[in-house]
This record gives sequence, structure tokens and C-alpha cells, in this order.
Amino acid sequence: MRLDAVQTVSFVLNGRRVDVLGPGRRKLIHVLREEFGLTGTKHGCDGGNCGTCTVLVNGEPKLACVTPVAWVAGRQVMTIEGLSRPGRLHALQEAFIQAGAIQCGFCTPGMILAARALLERFPDPSEEEIREGLKGQLCRCTGYVRIIEAVRRAAALRWGARAPVMACGGGAEEQATDTRVGESRPLLDAEEKATGRARFAADVHLPSMLHARVLRSPHHHARIRRLDPSAALAIPGVAAVLTARDVPGENSHGRFIKNQPALCGEQVRYKGDPVAVVAADSEAVAEQALRAIQVDYGVLPAVFDPEEALRDDAPQLTPEGNLCDEQEINSGDVESALAGADIVLTHHFSSPFNDHAYLEPEAGVAFVDEEGRVAVMAPTQNPHFIQGEVARVLGLPREQVRIIQSTVGGGFGGKADLHVQALLGLLAQRLRAPVKLVYTRKESIQTTGKRHPFRMTYTLGASADGTLQVLKAEMVVNCGAYTGFSPGVITRAALHATGPYRIPHVRIRIRGALTNNPSSGAMRGFGAPQVGLAIESMLDILAGKLGMDPLELRLRNALEAGDCLPTGDVLPGSVGMRACLAAVRPHYEAMRQEVACKNQESSDLRYGLGLGGVIFGNGMTGLQNPGRARAELQGDGTVVIYTGVADMGQGVVTGLAQIAATELELPLSRIRMVTTDTALTPDSGPTCASRQTYFSGNAVLGAAQGLKQALRQLAGLAFERPVEEVRLDDGAVVVPGAPEARMSLGEFLALARERGIALHGESAFDPGTTYYDSKTGRGRPYPTYDYGVQLVEVEVNRRTGEVRVPRVVAVQDVGRAINPALVAGQLEGSVVMGLGFALMERFEPRKTHGFGNYRIPSIKDAPAIETVLVETADPSGPFGAKGVGEAAGVPTAGAVLNAIADAVGVRLFDVPVDPARLRTE
Repeated sequence: MRLDAVQTVSFVLNGRRVDVLGPGRRKLIHVLREEFGLTGTKHGCDGGNCGTCTVLVNGEPKLACVTPVAWVAGRQVMTIEGLSRPGRLHALQEAFIQAGAIQCGFCTPGMILAARALLERFPDPSEEEIREGLKGQLCRCTGYVRIIEAVRRAAALRWGARAPVMACGGGAEEQATDTRVGESRPLLDAEEKATGRARFAADVHLPSMLHARVLRSPHHHARIRRLDPSAALAIPGVAAVLTARDVPGENSHGRFIKNQPALCGEQVRYKGDPVAVVAADSEAVAEQALRAIQVDYGVLPAVFDPEEALRDDAPQLTPEGNLCDEQEINSGDVESALAGADIVLTHHFSSPFNDHAYLEPEAGVAFVDEEGRVAVMAPTQNPHFIQGEVARVLGLPREQVRIIQSTVGGGFGGKADLHVQALLGLLAQRLRAPVKLVYTRKESIQTTGKRHPFRMTYTLGASADGTLQVLKAEMVVNCGAYTGFSPGVITRAALHATGPYRIPHVRIRIRGALTNNPSSGAMRGFGAPQVGLAIESMLDILAGKLGMDPLELRLRNALEAGDCLPTGDVLPGSVGMRACLAAVRPHYEAMRQEVACKNQESSDLRYGLGLGGVIFGNGMTGLQNPGRARAELQGDGTVVIYTGVADMGQGVVTGLAQIAATELELPLSRIRMVTTDTALTPDSGPTCASRQTYFSGNAVLGAAQGLKQALRQLAGLAFERPVEEVRLDDGAVVVPGAPEARMSLGEFLALARERGIALHGESAFDPGTTYYDSKTGRGRPYPTYDYGVQLVEVEVNRRTGEVRVPRVVAVQDVGRAINPALVAGQLEGSVVMGLGFALMERFEPRKTHGFGNYRIPSIKDAPAIETVLVETADPSGPFGAKGVGEAAGVPTAGAVLNAIADAVGVRLFDVPVDPARLRTE
């Protein structure tokens, strides 16, 4: 039967026979999601490249996004919703939860189903069989280490063996219990993600919902001379076509400078700039309407290279020119130090655009809520900032806009800025009807923010004994079409350019250029991975010139408490760099011997080791960015924590719950978290810059302390006892040694209401950082810093130039691990993202269109990763904790290049690595 013919297709879906009427070519994913509401099957790439849409057909994994529904006629189809039974999880779902193999959860349903098929073929699979069986399933968050562990657990459970308890990193293991600080437990929402019940924005369906699509510029740089939507508006089913003329507020947004339009009205600056947005009763009609909009463009000269863009004769993107931002740091006497150094080295480095490549494309649903507010539900890292931006564009008071975070399918900085929210807000405001907008993968990858490309020239001077004396660095950064987050990225890069090392004489100069590329934005590391690549490479080059061991060189120059940074900021306690180097030493010495043996056994395959270090400041550089929280006692004895913290699967909300439970001396089951709804929660700032555990963790701790003090004060009155004798004990207020002085929390709430006493606590935490002032050369941009060291082993095939990374040891100073397993999972994911930066990822603005030609690490590429947690207990952090989300991705690329040089004697300066440079003829 022809696939384009309308036909009835019958098959068995999750054990039940179903009949589907429609064209046979219709993709199975649309049938599952739209006709049966089985939204656990995710739509990640449109082309069968990511695996998020994996279902089982007659027990075999198939990609629903490329499978015509006619193909499953007479077959059995299983989705994630059909895997478990009521009240009973499948062994794989339980294993994924307990192993910590779930972060954002967007890949999880497809991953679990693929793993089920694998276990049917190999009941007790080897690691290589697991990697081969899951090679088509991408995961951007976890680093795959715990996914492999989960499959092993499930195999053990199937055979009745005792599965290992939850791995916590650092070689330790702990059983997940009703958990307090320092113990490992799964994400609070892990079961929802493992079963497919978690609702991402594209999964939301509201009655009478319209569908939106965006008309984008086909030109890199052009004037809009005429735009006529009349033909589109005449199409039946089209509800609205909005252009810049329809923006009721200020048609501009941006983190630092408001210069990016929600809809372009006069000029487009990159291919993909939004020009109009359509709402219609179906996506097909919306697409038809886009084709009917008539736009007359006057094409302008374009510039793509940042150095060309900074020339006087370059095409100008703005009347003020193409200089986006610049930053300079000066400390000491650089020229004299260079003249007096025993050795001076100069080298050039570069890195390209990277895409965040989260598996969930941008999506959202907007509606008018019961109180008349324009509400937008979308994945975001920063709901309160987005609220202000949308209100600005809509011309509404801030309180008339409501932002609700949907489950986030990966962020990594990319969802800290506007994507669909303003466009959806405009449509909901105009139509007073619910509207959904979902980007295609091509649209997501070609039009959203990227990691900034850097070109760097580093000059490093040292004494003959290896003591670093002077660093001079010049950098040019490609900022893309709009300012966005570029000033913050440029400043952080400048402040991190010296790495975790003492260098008394420093001059750093960075210039960022506007170009006709997609805007560069916030991406994990925020400029630190680029400069980390340079400084770590320079240290190994220096070690080679001096005949020193690279580990000893780093120990000689490692920062310690009391050292002064180039900004004049004196480091307080919790400076764990030397402790991290000491922790990596035994691994380094053992692996050095192993690598030497391997190199004696092989001629084509050469092995090498490389080190990389990191310092990473917690928080938004020098800006006020407080964390806020409120704790309220409920009648059932539970405590609700209200906070605007956006969790993207990294587990910060779980960690915050553990902080509250520990301080209130309650089981975790009595803590309920309410997050990321601007109508309900206080502004806790963005989930970026490794800030939430430290900033909002302190806020949650303060709110819990406030509630605890209120309880104790009331108890002192009720029991007629001194306040200092009162304790909290498993949901009750007690006086130890006095059995009559005991009341449940529920009883206490009733007593408080009788007496008109509010039992709650509120807290805002802002450590009082100051922005770096380039005129004075001084500032305190961060309240605390993460430190870490990575040891990377590479295998280089001299015939093909292929580089493989078998092993990584990641040592990280985390202050104190609130939840060791979740912390280790963050480190593992960061390491693998760092490997992508080093070895394979390059976004080319005019060529890259999806996962087919933008390669990210798969499970076949992921190394064995050993995480070692160093706990230096920062006294200013909640229970001593610091942030962990970004630092581990910073040193990886430098360590890889150092390991390649160690293996084959070829020094590379650019990422991603070009295998042609490593081939021997």
C-alpha cells in the first residue's frame, strides 16, 4: 500500500490493539504523542540522530521520528508508558533512578527502552556490549558513566543478585535513605522522568490551543524594506500574524544591553533573525502561512570574522560600530617582568562556536491565567529575569506576566535567555487563547546562542626554577549578532585567564566583536574553558622547556589561601588547589607507569597523559545576584520551601531540600519544594555561574533557621522552658528529658494560629561582591571559588590520527558535597562535554543544521571517569558547600591537548583536534 494513501493501520500499543486512520507515511512519533497522548516518546532531532524517540517494535528499538506508522501494522509497539506496571517500576527504571543515571530526563525514556532491548539480547552484558547497544542514544547531561552502571544494576536485579548501592564519587558508596546533607539519594523527580510522566513544554496540551511558527530572515544582513502579511492572514485557520509593528511595548531585550528585537522591523543581523510569528489552528497551517508572508529585503554586506569586524572599513552592524565589549586587567609591571624572566614563551590558540546541543529543542505554551496574567510555561534557567523581559516587550507591568518553568531538557546556559517566551507572550496577549511554539532541531541549532569563539595569544614568562612571573594575553572574541551575555563572558574569561596559579605580573586584554553570526551566549563555563585551554597548554609547554614534571610545575605555582589574585582579591579559606593536586598524584604516578607499558606494546597506538587545572568563581561576576527562599510550616507537619531556583536535572532542588531537612531535623519526606513559578516563588536569580548551591543554598538554610527559631520561641512559651532547651525531633518540637514537653508540628501550627503567630522563615543571601573596575584594577567579583585537577589519558592512532580518551580522573574541591552522587554526576557530565569541546564539536553558522553534522560525544566516546571529591568546607557556604556545575568542564580540553603532546610529541593549539595533524604517512 502506498504510504501517502489514507489507510487504517492496526497494531498493538502497550498491550492494547489500536487502529489509526490517516496517511501511512505519517511518522509514528506524531501518532503516539498526538493521538494517544504518549508524550514519554520525545521529539529531539527530526532526523533519527539522537535516540530520544526510541520505542520498541516487536522488542527491537526503532526511531519513531523516522518510522512511518504504516510500517508498524500488525506489530507490537511499546513506549515507556507500557514498561512499568501500576505501583511497580521495571528493573531498569529502578536501576536508572538508584544509579543516578537521570539528570534532565529528556533522553531517559528512549535510553531505558533501548537498554531493555539490549538486556533481552545480552542478559549479562559486558561494558563494551552496553556501549555498542546504546550507541544511538545521546545524552548531553550525565557523561554516560551512570547509565552504564544502571544497565549493570538492572542485569543484576534480573538475576536476583544484590545491586550495588548508589555510587557517590570519590570511591565511596552510600545507600540512599531519608536523606540529610552529605548523603546520596536520587533526584526528587527521578521517578517521573524514568516513567515518562515528566512534562516538558512540548508535552503540554491545552484545550483550543493554537500552534505558532516563526518566519526568519534568509539573509545574514539586510534591511527590511516591506513586509506584507495580508496573504497569510487570508488563509483559513490563521489566527494572527504578528510583526514588529504589533509589539505593544519596547521591542528589545538583552541581559546587559537591550539591543535585540523580539521581532525585527528594520534590519536583520543574522540568517535566522525572527521577522514575524504566526498562530494557526495547526502547525501545517502555520507553516503555510509563513510561506505566504511577503518580505522585501535589501541585502547588506555581512561580516563573519571578528578581527575583520573590528576594522574601520568593515560592514557596521550598529551606528556605534562593531565593538561589543572589551575588558582589560593589569597587575604589576608586565614589561619589566618579561624583560627579567629566564624563559618567555608565546603561542596562539583558538576555539570555535559550540552549540549547547541540549536534547530538548526550545518550546513553550502561553495562555491567560485565571487572574488575567499572560502566563508562559517554558524551559528556563532564569524565570524572574524572563518575566521582566517579556513584560518589557508586552508593555505590561511585571506582575501581569507569569513565567512557569516546565521540566527542562538540558540548559547549560542556553535557556538562561529568551527563546520562545516573548513571541508566545505577544500571541497570548493578542489572542487571549493558549498558543504553543516548538522549535525544530534545525531552528534550534541555527538560531540560538552559542559558545563564544576565542582567538588567544598568550605570552608566559617564568624563572628557571619554574616559578611563574608574568602573563600577557591578547584575545579577540566573536560575539555574534547581538550583545547578549557577551560582556559577562568576556569579563569572566579575563578574570580566569591566569588559571589556578600565582602570577604576580598580569596584563589581559579582550575585545569582543559583533558579527553577522548567530549571537554567542551563555554556555557552560562562560569563557573559562577557552582561556583554560590556553593557560594549561602553556604550563605543559613551559614544563617541557624546563625539563620539569608537569605536576611539579603546577604544585610550585598553585594558589593557596591568602594569595592575591590579579584583581587584588585576597583568597580566603577553602582554597583546595594544592589538595586536589595531592589527590591526583597517586593516580598520575600509577597511570604514568601503565602508559609507558602500553607504548612498549604498540606501534600504531600511542598513549599519553595530560593534566589540567581550574579555578572557577561562584556567582555572576561582581553583580548583585542574591538567592532568596521562604519556609512555611503546613498543617500536616510538612515544611514547604518556596524558591525561584530553576533545576535542569543537575539536582540543585534535591540538594536544597536536603539542606532544609538537615537544618530542621526533619525527614526529607516532610520537605516539599515549590519552585520556579513567578506567581508563587521569590526571585532566586539564574541557575548559571555555579551559583545556586552556594547562593540559594544559603538562602534556604537561612529560611529554615528562621522557621526553626520561630518554632523554638513559641515552644519556649508553650512549655515554659528556656528557648535554648527546645529541639526539633522527627516532626515534633520537644524538650529532651521532659516527656510532657512534646508537640507535633501540626499541633504547633494550630497553636500558632490561635495566638496569631506566623510560623515561617524568609531569607535572602548576597555576599556583597564588587564588579572588577578596570580603571583601578581592583574588585571582589566572586565570594568563593571552585578548584580542580583533571588527569586525562589519550590513545592516538598514528595511521588515522583518531584520538580516543580511555580514562579521566576528575578531582574537584566542592567545599562539602551536599549529595555526593549528584555532585559526581555533575562532574562526569562536565568532563564529557569538555571532551566534546576538545575533540569534535564545531558549529559552522552557514552549514550546521542538526545532530547529523554537529557531533556530540556518544556513549562510545565516553571514557571511564573516576571522580574524587575534595571537601575543604567553605565556612561561608551552606554546610560548607560550593558550586560544582561548571568547573569540571574547564580543564578538560587543555588536559587533552597536553596528553596528545605527551603521546606523539605533536603540540596542537586549536580545538577541536584535527586528526590530519596527527597522522603519520
